[in-house]
Amino acid sequence: MLNSIVVKSGSIHMSPDLSQTQKLINELDKEIASLEAENTASSRTLELRKKQFALLLHVVNELQNTIEKEQNSIMEEMRMAIYENKCCCCCCCLIIPFQEWRC
Repeated sequence: MLNSIVVKSGSIHMSPDLSQTQKLINELDKEIASLEAENTASSRTLELRKKQFALLLHVVNELQNTIEKEQNSIMEEMRMAIYENKCCCCCCCLIIPFQEWRC
């Protein structure tokens, strides 16, 4: 509903009813509040995912270090077994240069 006439630059414009304008403003305020809440929730989720991803990378790195240590330990045990003539098969000799074979 139009209730007032506004004259600008020599032309006449009808302005909407104040109650309609206020209703539109209230609806837009609600939409803004909803979008802000959605943005806040999305930001929290993103921060959580960043922390989870960082933790995942840390765990993968630790697991990789553990595997490397275990592999090195196994290699060392195999070398020691060969040097002590306790090797039960020649497959272990593949990790030691030919000149150092003792089995």
